[in-house]
Amino acid sequence: MTEMLLRDSGPFTTVQDLGRFGSQSRGVPPAGAADRDALETANLLVGNDRSEACLECTLRGPEFELAGPAAFAVCGADMEVLINGAAVSRWETLYAEDGDVVTIGTALAGLRCYIAFAGGLEVPIILGSRSTYTRAGFGGWEGRALRPGDRIPLRTHPPAHGMPCLAVPEDLRPDYPDEISVRAVPSHETGRFKPDSVQRFYREPYTVSPKSDRMGCRLDGIPLEHTRGADIVSSGVQTGTVQVPGDGRPIVLLADRQTTGGYTRIAHVIQADLSRLGQARPGCRVRFVRATVEEAQAAWRNRERELTARIRLRPQAMMPAEISIPGAPGRRFRVSVGGRTYDVEIAET
Repeated sequence: MTEMLLRDSGPFTTVQDLGRFGSQSRGVPPAGAADRDALETANLLVGNDRSEACLECTLRGPEFELAGPAAFAVCGADMEVLINGAAVSRWETLYAEDGDVVTIGTALAGLRCYIAFAGGLEVPIILGSRSTYTRAGFGGWEGRALRPGDRIPLRTHPPAHGMPCLAVPEDLRPDYPDEISVRAVPSHETGRFKPDSVQRFYREPYTVSPKSDRMGCRLDGIPLEHTRGADIVSSGVQTGTVQVPGDGRPIVLLADRQTTGGYTRIAHVIQADLSRLGQARPGCRVRFVRATVEEAQAAWRNRERELTARIRLRPQAMMPAEISIPGAPGRRFRVSVGGRTYDVEIAET
Protein backbone atom coordinates (compact mmCIF):
# COMPACT_ATOMS: atom_id res chain seq x y z
CA MET A 1 0.00 0.00 0.00
CA THR A 2 1.32 3.44 -0.92
CA GLU A 3 1.95 5.82 1.97
CA MET A 4 2.53 9.55 2.13
CA LEU A 5 5.24 10.66 4.57
CA LEU A 6 4.94 14.30 5.65
CA ARG A 7 8.30 16.06 5.67
CA ASP A 8 6.71 19.48 6.12
CA SER A 9 3.01 19.76 6.88
CA GLY A 10 2.54 23.40 5.95
CA PRO A 11 0.91 25.89 8.36
CA PHE A 12 -2.53 24.24 8.38
CA THR A 13 -3.20 21.11 6.35
CA THR A 14 -6.17 18.89 7.20
CA VAL A 15 -8.11 16.01 5.70
CA GLN A 16 -11.47 17.18 4.33
CA ASP A 17 -14.25 15.77 2.19
CA LEU A 18 -17.68 17.32 1.51
CA GLY A 19 -18.58 17.23 5.21
CA ARG A 20 -20.68 15.25 7.66
CA PHE A 21 -24.42 15.70 7.76
CA GLY A 22 -27.21 14.42 9.98
CA SER A 23 -25.48 15.17 13.29
CA GLN A 24 -26.27 18.84 13.84
CA SER A 25 -28.89 17.90 16.43
CA ARG A 26 -25.91 16.70 18.49
CA GLY A 27 -24.08 19.97 17.98
CA VAL A 28 -21.75 18.57 15.32
CA PRO A 29 -21.16 20.94 12.35
CA PRO A 30 -20.54 19.63 8.84
CA ALA A 31 -16.87 20.68 8.52
CA GLY A 32 -15.66 19.65 5.04
CA ALA A 33 -13.94 21.64 2.31
CA ALA A 34 -14.03 25.42 2.44
CA ASP A 35 -13.84 25.37 -1.37
CA ARG A 36 -15.84 22.36 -2.48
CA ASP A 37 -15.47 23.31 -6.16
CA ALA A 38 -11.70 22.76 -6.01
CA LEU A 39 -12.02 19.57 -3.94
CA GLU A 40 -14.57 18.02 -6.30
CA THR A 41 -12.54 18.97 -9.36
CA ALA A 42 -9.36 17.44 -7.93
CA ASN A 43 -11.25 14.21 -7.25
CA LEU A 44 -12.67 14.07 -10.76
CA LEU A 45 -9.18 14.47 -12.22
CA VAL A 46 -7.99 11.26 -10.52
CA GLY A 47 -11.12 9.20 -11.11
CA ASN A 48 -12.50 9.43 -7.57
CA ASP A 49 -16.02 10.00 -6.40
CA ARG A 50 -16.48 13.75 -6.10
CA SER A 51 -16.93 13.49 -2.32
CA GLU A 52 -13.66 11.64 -1.61
CA ALA A 53 -11.42 12.99 1.17
CA CYS A 54 -8.49 15.19 0.12
CA LEU A 55 -5.84 17.32 1.78
CA GLU A 56 -6.89 20.94 2.29
CA CYS A 57 -3.84 23.22 2.52
CA THR A 58 -4.05 26.81 3.78
CA LEU A 59 -1.62 29.57 2.69
CA ARG A 60 1.13 27.05 1.92
CA GLY A 61 1.11 23.38 1.10
CA PRO A 62 3.04 20.45 2.53
CA GLU A 63 6.10 18.58 1.37
CA PHE A 64 5.73 14.81 1.33
CA GLU A 65 7.51 11.71 0.10
CA LEU A 66 5.60 8.84 -1.46
CA ALA A 67 6.33 5.26 -0.48
CA GLY A 68 4.90 3.76 -3.65
CA PRO A 69 3.42 5.17 -6.87
CA ALA A 70 0.36 7.39 -6.85
CA ALA A 71 -1.79 9.49 -9.15
CA PHE A 72 -2.85 12.83 -7.71
CA ALA A 73 -4.14 16.27 -8.63
CA VAL A 74 -3.77 19.72 -7.07
CA CYS A 75 -6.56 22.30 -7.50
CA GLY A 76 -7.44 25.59 -5.89
CA ALA A 77 -5.16 28.44 -4.81
CA ASP A 78 -2.19 29.34 -7.00
CA MET A 79 0.54 27.32 -5.26
CA GLU A 80 3.59 26.05 -7.12
CA VAL A 81 3.76 22.24 -7.35
CA LEU A 82 7.12 20.47 -7.62
CA ILE A 83 7.97 16.80 -8.05
CA ASN A 84 11.60 16.21 -7.11
CA GLY A 85 12.22 19.93 -7.63
CA ALA A 86 10.72 20.09 -11.12
CA ALA A 87 7.62 22.23 -11.63
CA VAL A 88 4.44 20.49 -12.75
CA SER A 89 0.96 21.78 -13.53
CA ARG A 90 -2.00 22.19 -11.25
CA TRP A 91 -5.56 21.36 -12.40
CA GLU A 92 -4.53 18.11 -14.11
CA THR A 93 -3.72 14.48 -13.36
CA LEU A 94 -0.19 13.98 -12.07
CA TYR A 95 1.82 10.85 -11.39
CA ALA A 96 4.58 10.17 -8.88
CA GLU A 97 6.66 7.08 -8.25
CA ASP A 98 8.04 5.40 -5.18
CA GLY A 99 10.46 7.76 -3.43
CA ASP A 100 9.33 10.91 -5.25
CA VAL A 101 9.08 14.09 -3.18
CA VAL A 102 6.17 16.47 -3.82
CA THR A 103 6.40 20.07 -2.63
CA ILE A 104 3.48 22.51 -2.60
CA GLY A 105 4.50 26.17 -2.37
CA THR A 106 2.99 29.38 -0.97
CA ALA A 107 -0.29 30.75 -2.30
CA LEU A 108 0.20 33.61 -4.75
CA ALA A 109 -3.56 34.00 -5.24
CA GLY A 110 -6.39 32.42 -3.34
CA LEU A 111 -6.05 30.84 0.10
CA ARG A 112 -6.53 27.06 -0.04
CA CYS A 113 -5.51 24.24 -2.36
CA TYR A 114 -6.72 20.65 -2.43
CA ILE A 115 -4.69 17.51 -3.12
CA ALA A 116 -6.66 14.46 -4.24
CA PHE A 117 -5.09 11.00 -4.52
CA ALA A 118 -6.49 8.28 -6.76
CA GLY A 119 -8.41 5.99 -4.40
CA GLY A 120 -8.45 8.43 -1.52
CA LEU A 121 -6.84 8.58 1.92
CA GLU A 122 -7.05 5.71 4.39
CA VAL A 123 -8.49 7.56 7.37
CA PRO A 124 -11.47 6.53 9.52
CA ILE A 125 -15.05 7.47 8.73
CA ILE A 126 -16.63 9.19 11.74
CA LEU A 127 -20.33 10.08 11.63
CA GLY A 128 -20.37 9.47 7.90
CA SER A 129 -17.36 11.60 6.96
CA ARG A 130 -13.57 11.66 6.93
CA SER A 131 -13.47 15.43 7.46
CA THR A 132 -11.38 16.91 10.26
CA TYR A 133 -13.15 19.03 12.87
CA THR A 134 -10.19 20.37 14.82
CA ARG A 135 -12.23 22.29 17.41
CA ALA A 136 -13.59 19.02 18.78
CA GLY A 137 -10.52 16.94 17.89
CA PHE A 138 -12.05 14.23 15.73
CA GLY A 139 -12.20 13.14 12.12
CA GLY A 140 -9.44 13.25 9.53
CA TRP A 141 -6.00 12.20 10.79
CA GLU A 142 -6.19 11.90 14.59
CA GLY A 143 -8.64 14.83 14.72
CA ARG A 144 -5.96 17.44 14.06
CA ALA A 145 -3.97 19.29 11.43
CA LEU A 146 -1.15 17.26 9.93
CA ARG A 147 2.36 17.34 11.43
CA PRO A 148 5.81 16.49 10.07
CA GLY A 149 6.41 12.76 10.44
CA ASP A 150 2.80 11.72 9.85
CA ARG A 151 2.48 8.68 7.58
CA ILE A 152 -0.89 8.56 5.83
CA PRO A 153 -1.77 5.49 3.76
CA LEU A 154 -3.64 5.69 0.48
CA ARG A 155 -6.64 3.38 0.17
CA THR A 156 -6.03 1.64 -3.14
CA HIS A 157 -3.29 0.08 -5.18
CA PRO A 158 -1.45 2.14 -7.82
CA PRO A 159 -3.56 3.26 -10.79
CA ALA A 160 -3.93 0.98 -13.77
CA HIS A 161 -1.49 1.20 -16.67
CA GLY A 162 -2.50 3.81 -19.20
CA MET A 163 -4.74 5.77 -16.84
CA PRO A 164 -6.04 8.78 -18.82
CA CYS A 165 -4.48 12.12 -18.02
CA LEU A 166 -7.25 14.65 -17.44
CA ALA A 167 -7.04 18.41 -17.16
CA VAL A 168 -9.07 21.57 -16.76
CA PRO A 169 -8.18 23.89 -19.67
CA GLU A 170 -6.54 27.13 -18.54
CA ASP A 171 -9.42 29.28 -19.76
CA LEU A 172 -11.86 27.28 -17.59
CA ARG A 173 -9.82 27.40 -14.39
CA PRO A 174 -11.08 29.80 -11.71
CA ASP A 175 -9.03 32.82 -10.79
CA TYR A 176 -8.82 34.34 -7.34
CA PRO A 177 -8.95 38.13 -7.61
CA ASP A 178 -8.55 40.65 -4.80
CA GLU A 179 -12.23 41.62 -5.10
CA ILE A 180 -15.12 39.17 -5.40
CA SER A 181 -18.90 39.32 -5.59
CA VAL A 182 -21.15 36.75 -3.95
CA ARG A 183 -24.90 36.46 -4.25
CA ALA A 184 -26.96 36.47 -1.06
CA VAL A 185 -30.63 35.84 -0.32
CA PRO A 186 -32.13 38.29 2.23
CA SER A 187 -32.92 36.77 5.63
CA HIS A 188 -36.32 36.73 7.30
CA GLU A 189 -34.66 38.90 9.98
CA THR A 190 -33.88 41.78 7.63
CA GLY A 191 -36.36 43.89 9.59
CA ARG A 192 -34.01 43.77 12.58
CA PHE A 193 -31.68 46.16 10.70
CA LYS A 194 -32.16 49.82 9.83
CA PRO A 195 -33.19 50.24 6.17
CA ASP A 196 -30.09 52.26 5.26
CA SER A 197 -27.90 49.51 6.73
CA VAL A 198 -29.65 46.89 4.61
CA GLN A 199 -29.04 49.03 1.52
CA ARG A 200 -25.41 49.53 2.52
CA PHE A 201 -24.92 45.77 2.93
CA TYR A 202 -25.71 45.26 -0.77
CA ARG A 203 -23.92 48.41 -1.93
CA GLU A 204 -20.64 48.89 -0.06
CA PRO A 205 -17.67 46.49 -0.21
CA TYR A 206 -16.28 44.77 2.86
CA THR A 207 -12.74 43.62 3.58
CA VAL A 208 -11.88 40.12 4.80
CA SER A 209 -10.45 40.33 8.31
CA PRO A 210 -7.26 38.52 9.39
CA LYS A 211 -9.43 37.06 12.18
CA SER A 212 -11.25 34.88 9.64
CA ASP A 213 -10.91 31.10 9.83
CA ARG A 214 -12.72 27.94 8.77
CA MET A 215 -15.55 28.79 11.15
CA GLY A 216 -16.39 32.16 9.63
CA CYS A 217 -15.29 34.80 7.14
CA ARG A 218 -15.19 37.96 9.27
CA LEU A 219 -15.68 41.22 7.40
CA ASP A 220 -14.53 44.75 8.19
CA GLY A 221 -16.38 47.83 6.97
CA ILE A 222 -18.88 50.47 8.07
CA PRO A 223 -20.83 48.80 10.90
CA LEU A 224 -24.44 47.85 10.24
CA GLU A 225 -27.04 49.14 12.68
CA HIS A 226 -29.70 47.02 14.35
CA THR A 227 -33.16 48.26 15.23
CA ARG A 228 -33.63 46.21 18.42
CA GLY A 229 -30.20 44.91 19.29
CA ALA A 230 -28.11 42.09 17.86
CA ASP A 231 -29.22 39.23 20.09
CA ILE A 232 -32.00 36.78 19.23
CA VAL A 233 -33.15 33.46 20.65
CA SER A 234 -30.59 30.95 19.37
CA SER A 235 -31.76 28.98 16.35
CA GLY A 236 -30.32 26.92 13.52
CA VAL A 237 -27.80 28.35 11.08
CA GLN A 238 -26.24 26.98 7.92
CA THR A 239 -23.05 27.37 5.97
CA GLY A 240 -23.37 30.74 4.24
CA THR A 241 -25.53 32.39 6.92
CA VAL A 242 -24.46 36.03 7.45
CA GLN A 243 -24.66 36.90 11.13
CA VAL A 244 -24.21 40.43 12.43
CA PRO A 245 -23.14 40.65 16.10
CA GLY A 246 -23.31 43.77 18.27
CA ASP A 247 -20.30 45.45 16.64
CA GLY A 248 -22.21 45.58 13.32
CA ARG A 249 -19.54 43.69 11.34
CA PRO A 250 -20.89 40.75 9.30
CA ILE A 251 -19.62 37.19 9.69
CA VAL A 252 -20.30 34.69 6.90
CA LEU A 253 -20.43 31.23 8.46
CA LEU A 254 -18.20 28.65 6.80
CA ALA A 255 -17.60 24.90 7.04
CA ASP A 256 -16.64 24.71 10.74
CA ARG A 257 -19.45 27.00 11.86
CA GLN A 258 -21.60 26.36 14.91
CA THR A 259 -24.95 24.60 14.53
CA THR A 260 -27.04 27.35 16.17
CA GLY A 261 -26.54 31.08 16.53
CA GLY A 262 -27.87 33.90 18.64
CA TYR A 263 -27.02 36.90 16.43
CA THR A 264 -29.35 38.48 13.90
CA ARG A 265 -28.99 37.23 10.33
CA ILE A 266 -29.12 39.69 7.48
CA ALA A 267 -28.70 37.27 4.55
CA HIS A 268 -27.58 33.84 3.37
CA VAL A 269 -24.83 33.49 0.74
CA ILE A 270 -25.97 31.07 -1.96
CA GLN A 271 -24.28 27.66 -2.07
CA ALA A 272 -22.94 28.16 -5.59
CA ASP A 273 -20.82 31.13 -4.44
CA LEU A 274 -19.48 29.80 -1.13
CA SER A 275 -16.27 28.48 -2.69
CA ARG A 276 -15.29 32.05 -3.55
CA LEU A 277 -15.38 32.95 0.12
CA GLY A 278 -13.39 29.82 0.94
CA GLN A 279 -10.58 31.28 -1.19
CA ALA A 280 -10.88 34.88 0.07
CA ARG A 281 -7.67 35.78 1.90
CA PRO A 282 -7.31 38.63 4.42
CA GLY A 283 -7.55 41.98 2.66
CA CYS A 284 -9.78 40.65 -0.13
CA ARG A 285 -12.77 42.90 -0.86
CA VAL A 286 -16.21 41.28 -0.85
CA ARG A 287 -19.41 42.65 -2.37
CA PHE A 288 -22.85 41.15 -1.78
CA VAL A 289 -25.39 40.98 -4.61
CA ARG A 290 -29.05 40.52 -3.70
CA ALA A 291 -30.49 37.25 -5.06
CA THR A 292 -33.74 35.29 -4.89
CA VAL A 293 -34.22 31.67 -3.87
CA GLU A 294 -35.06 30.84 -7.49
CA GLU A 295 -31.81 32.43 -8.67
CA ALA A 296 -29.89 30.48 -6.03
CA GLN A 297 -31.41 27.21 -7.23
CA ALA A 298 -30.64 28.01 -10.87
CA ALA A 299 -27.06 28.94 -9.98
CA TRP A 300 -26.56 25.58 -8.25
CA ARG A 301 -27.89 23.68 -11.27
CA ASN A 302 -25.52 25.62 -13.54
CA ARG A 303 -22.64 24.93 -11.19
CA GLU A 304 -23.34 21.19 -11.29
CA ARG A 305 -23.29 21.16 -15.09
CA GLU A 306 -20.17 23.28 -15.44
CA LEU A 307 -18.13 21.37 -12.86
CA THR A 308 -18.02 18.14 -14.84
CA ALA A 309 -18.11 19.75 -18.30
CA ARG A 310 -14.77 21.49 -17.76
CA ILE A 311 -12.88 18.21 -17.21
CA ARG A 312 -11.14 17.26 -20.47
CA LEU A 313 -8.73 14.61 -21.66
CA ARG A 314 -5.38 16.34 -21.92
CA PRO A 315 -4.47 16.45 -25.63
CA GLN A 316 -1.94 13.83 -26.77
CA ALA A 317 -1.28 12.56 -23.27
CA MET A 318 -1.79 9.48 -21.19
CA MET A 319 -0.73 8.83 -17.64
CA PRO A 320 2.82 7.41 -17.53
CA ALA A 321 2.60 3.77 -16.50
CA GLU A 322 5.64 1.72 -15.56
CA ILE A 323 5.79 -1.63 -17.34
CA SER A 324 7.91 -4.45 -15.94
CA ILE A 325 10.28 -5.94 -18.50
CA PRO A 326 12.32 -8.92 -17.22
CA GLY A 327 16.04 -8.43 -17.80
CA ALA A 328 15.68 -4.86 -19.05
CA PRO A 329 17.75 -2.27 -17.13
CA GLY A 330 15.54 0.68 -18.04
CA ARG A 331 11.83 1.42 -17.90
CA ARG A 332 9.15 1.65 -20.52
CA PHE A 333 6.21 4.04 -20.63
CA ARG A 334 3.05 3.99 -22.67
CA VAL A 335 2.03 7.31 -24.21
CA SER A 336 -0.66 8.33 -26.68
CA VAL A 337 0.25 10.73 -29.47
CA GLY A 338 -2.09 11.73 -32.25
CA GLY A 339 -4.53 8.99 -31.34
CA ARG A 340 -1.91 6.21 -31.49
CA THR A 341 -0.33 4.44 -28.51
CA TYR A 342 3.43 3.82 -28.22
CA ASP A 343 5.68 2.00 -25.76
CA VAL A 344 8.79 4.10 -25.10
CA GLU A 345 11.86 2.63 -23.40
CA ILE A 346 14.17 4.81 -21.30
CA ALA A 347 17.55 3.11 -21.09
CA GLU A 348 19.82 3.61 -18.10
CA THR A 349 23.37 4.81 -18.87
